[in-house]
Amino acid sequence: MNMKIHHTPVRHFEVAEKEEAIEELGNIGKGDSTVKPGHETTHAERLKKEQASHVAEHSLAQEIDQHRAKIEKQQQIARSRRGGYSLRFTHIEQISELLEGGHDEEQAKREDRIKAILEESPEHNHFTAILETIDDDPASAYATLSLMALKLQDNHQPQLLASIQTVLDKLSHEHGAEVTAGMNTARAFATHSTDKTQKRTLRKLYYDGVVGQQTSDSVMDLLLSKFGVEGYLPALRTLQRALADDIAALSPSIPPMALRRLLNGLNDTRVLSNTITEVSEFLTRMSSTFRDVKMSVDKMTRTLLGMCRNGFFSNQLISLGLETIGEDSQRHPFYFNHLLRLIQRLPENVWGDNGKHRDSAIRMIRALNGELAQMEKNRLGQMQ
Repeated sequence: MNMKIHHTPVRHFEVAEKEEAIEELGNIGKGDSTVKPGHETTHAERLKKEQASHVAEHSLAQEIDQHRAKIEKQQQIARSRRGGYSLRFTHIEQISELLEGGHDEEQAKREDRIKAILEESPEHNHFTAILETIDDDPASAYATLSLMALKLQDNHQPQLLASIQTVLDKLSHEHGAEVTAGMNTARAFATHSTDKTQKRTLRKLYYDGVVGQQTSDSVMDLLLSKFGVEGYLPALRTLQRALADDIAALSPSIPPMALRRLLNGLNDTRVLSNTITEVSEFLTRMSSTFRDVKMSVDKMTRTLLGMCRNGFFSNQLISLGLETIGEDSQRHPFYFNHLLRLIQRLPENVWGDNGKHRDSAIRMIRALNGELAQMEKNRLGQMQ
């Protein structure tokens, strides 16, 4: 952009005076070749005047250059500020679109709700009320508030802007890891689904499982509980991409080593896939033998995985049997015999305490089968 440089009036007078001085110095010796008596000029005097002329010219040029450089620097700073604002706005707008879907009407409604809270409710309620109105999602709240703050920078609403900044500061202080996690994983979750509810479910799972630094087994259990057997694998793949994005980010949500450890634990999907297959076959066999089998594959898988990690207890086994096939005692021997085979086929990696839980579970089910067999024998004896 070509811009005219406007000098101050004082500068015009200074330049004019120096130009006149240079012109006078330059005219010396250029007039009549006839030197009047009493005005002879020596060589030394002419040299001195020429040097003064050069100094004046250099000083003037230097001042003009300095002034031009100063103005150009100011213009560059102004352009940089405008560009930085545009970049920040565009970046936050893109993040908000990935988090919430980018619908202008919904964004406007969220902003109206937040504005009403900031203007009508007591200041000490602002933070909690704003989080509640955005489903307790720190990243989404941060993106929405940041957009509002950027839009208000050129408006004359300093009090509203200050209130927004206060909430943003508190979000950064109290939920900084969640905000960072939401920003870093927004693209991965948007790739998984365009549904806002699905994305928020994944984001909250990430807050609980990853930012909360749970084990990979616990995260897999969360995935099963939220998405079931059918949606488990696609959700797991998305979570793995999100973890990779978080690790590669300039500012990861938690230490990269913890993220890598969790990602490595989630990479071995064969363990859970095999467990799901075994449980599915077991329940299919139960359903083909007994009516009214209500246990789901995902619930039984989660229950068994928890028992494998933490240890088996007889009351848990009996409760699982009652929930699966009901209270008919004649069904129990068949059920527990097949449960024993299922336990024996589960992958080694699902067991806690270096496999000791597996040994105790097998002994417990065998003992239970022995008791059931004896009870059945006694029942038949009484019938004779």
